[in-house]
Amino acid sequence: DGSCECFPGYGGELCDKQCAAGYWGMDCTNKCTCTGHWTSCQVDTGSCVCAAGFTGENCEHSCAAGVYGSNCVNQCSCDLTTSVCSPIDGSCECKPGYILQGNDCTIYP
Repeated sequence: DGSCECFPGYGGELCDKQCAAGYWGMDCTNKCTCTGHWTSCQVDTGSCVCAAGFTGENCEHSCAAGVYGSNCVNQCSCDLTTSVCSPIDGSCECKPGYILQGNDCTIYP
């Protein structure tokens, strides 16, 4: 009949339309099922793309100490004994009792 079978993640008569946000798969017929802190799902697999600071199949887990970003794949550069690393952007903040001097947190005098 001349119709196209689209690759996963695409739809339309000519398979030239990428899936709309929240949909994935062959002809974009599957709805994303992410339930946590997610920004989108992969248009070809339906895998959740987590918001910065979260990880897990449904983006339901916060990043562990020392890592940050989407799916928590970036390593923090903070000295975790004296500072806390933001799970969102990796910025460092001194722990209570410490003060920032240069790029390091030192004991408050």
